[in-house]
Amino acid sequence: MEGLSYHQRALVRDFNRPFDDITREEKLWYLRTSLEADHLGNQFWMCAWRTYEPPIDEPLPRIPAYQFKDICNKSVPIYILRGHWRLAGILNNYIYRRWFKPYRSEIEYGRFITKFIALRNTDTPSPAILQNIKSLNEAVSAEIRERRLGYDREIATGTAGSDVVADHQNYILQPLFQALLLVLNPTDWNGEDSSSIGKIPVILVRTGVEDGLSEPITFEPIADKIDAYVGEDAIRTTVETAIGFVMDLEARETRAFGLRPDPIASWDPDASFCEWREIMPYDQLVGPSSRFVDDERYPEWSGAGHRMDTEDSVAHEQRELRHYAYSQGQETTLIRQ
Repeated sequence: MEGLSYHQRALVRDFNRPFDDITREEKLWYLRTSLEADHLGNQFWMCAWRTYEPPIDEPLPRIPAYQFKDICNKSVPIYILRGHWRLAGILNNYIYRRWFKPYRSEIEYGRFITKFIALRNTDTPSPAILQNIKSLNEAVSAEIRERRLGYDREIATGTAGSDVVADHQNYILQPLFQALLLVLNPTDWNGEDSSSIGKIPVILVRTGVEDGLSEPITFEPIADKIDAYVGEDAIRTTVETAIGFVMDLEARETRAFGLRPDPIASWDPDASFCEWREIMPYDQLVGPSSRFVDDERYPEWSGAGHRMDTEDSVAHEQRELRHYAYSQGQETTLIRQ
């Protein structure tokens, strides 16, 4: 395979044929599955290792560009209180598998259902704390809007540096993000793995900010699954119920307005996969990537995204479960998938 690029060699390995014999359809499959792996890997990285940690009782510092991009195009924030942070990657595995549709989910520009936010100095979800979290969410939203104006000014004056998101128009603060939030207390986690973590409790909070929504948010659709009311605008339920509720709201807003940003209008092959010309020289890459793969040709999920989910994500989860069990002086049965 002398003279081939990294991605060309990867294609040869995947299909066990010379690069020149690999079809356009197979190259598109490779590009999509590579994007899936990048998307899943980035979600884990941002939820477990580069988690946003804003102060809850001080003025909000400037949000860096990488957090601007990770806050935008997320449907709702999950505020996680102080406690066993090892649950983050496991919870992300559960949420990702609920939300993600192989080959079909729109994943460009970091689109996902949740954004993890850590509150390291807050450990009790009292009504006063919930009000503080609502205020923090409003401050985060205001800072995102201010960053966007700042990016425009710096781009217009030619002073844009590395901490400017040049294509910020493709990163949108979602109306749901401003209207609804989840609050999770890690002390409610007792070492559940991703197959059972959906049963742990979480608090769903309406913020009262409903600008840009097709209609107000009501908890009526899950009234029979509410475990307790926490004030007028918050309920306690399970993670499973909360994520299903948010997915239904996502679908409702998409029916009303379409996805924002529009996957077709915002498509930029270089933003999604900058090395694509190594694989498809003298060709055009028309997206979004949710259109790349033929379901009849590839009825089962496979490729780099599948490997990331069934190998890397499982390995991360097993490690966190071992560490949790050790911290509790317990033995644990590792998940196998």
